[in-house]
Amino acid sequence: MKVIKTFFLICVLGSLCGSGLSIWAQSIILTSDQQLTDLIDPDKEIDLSIGYNKDIRSLRQICEENSRRGSEELIVAFDEFFRQYRNDSGIERQLTPDMEEYVDKIKIVSDFAKRYDLGLCLSLLSPIELGHAYKKQTGNSGRWLAYKVGFRDANTGKFNLPIWQQLYWTNNKGKSPVKLKSVKA
Repeated sequence: MKVIKTFFLICVLGSLCGSGLSIWAQSIILTSDQQLTDLIDPDKEIDLSIGYNKDIRSLRQICEENSRRGSEELIVAFDEFFRQYRNDSGIERQLTPDMEEYVDKIKIVSDFAKRYDLGLCLSLLSPIELGHAYKKQTGNSGRWLAYKVGFRDANTGKFNLPIWQQLYWTNNKGKSPVKLKSVKA
């Protein structure tokens, strides 16, 4: 048991200290496309609250604080979960990391952070981050299937099975419309 505790402690300390002081890195959690657009102006303050205490800061303020702390990283991610702590409406997300417009905006943020010797850590490598541009480029958008089992009328062979239709798929990266492709019986 002592060996396991020691191993666990070494792993935790290594992960905290081993990646360029990432323990001190600050996060910018975006909850809307508008916040990404606002971030391009380094002096515009945006609501970055991740709890009930309001946190209103600009990109410049965050970079300066990271620099004072000796951090080498600035974490930028999108998470709709935190909308509950901000005055964001439920507007559907249009900008996703697979779009040129998104990449252009992130490049501006990255170039600004570089002035403070900060590298950007982005939350991009998740399939749920892919959006309209991926569908346009590949023709693929995923597939969702629903099944329902019921009884058929023994005399007529007819059956009636009501089933709900999902209109949106929602996760922490936003809400995506689901389009009905076909119904089979």
